[in-house]
Amino acid sequence: MNITDIDDKSIRDSQKYGEKLIDFTQKYTAYFMEDLQKLRVSLADNIVPISTLVDEMVEMINTLIQKGYAYLADDGSVYYKISQFKSYGALAHLDFSGMKP
Repeated sequence: MNITDIDDKSIRDSQKYGEKLIDFTQKYTAYFMEDLQKLRVSLADNIVPISTLVDEMVEMINTLIQKGYAYLADDGSVYYKISQFKSYGALAHLDFSGMKP
């Protein structure tokens, strides 16, 4: 199980409250873990902060780009190339006819 300890909202809110990001996210991770215990949720065998997996994520994203399943936008963001996924939107019953790319 991954714990999201680095994202836009966490960075924004840690700055808002004048806390270091690691302190801010560790506090909320502790609350989350306490809630899981109170709810008697079985914990995953491996619980990993997502910040420790950045290198693996970059490698995975680069592989998706190289294989044509994702692309780099002008602003530096990476997006899935949904045209490569023939069943994209099927679960949500999306109708792409009439939509602009």
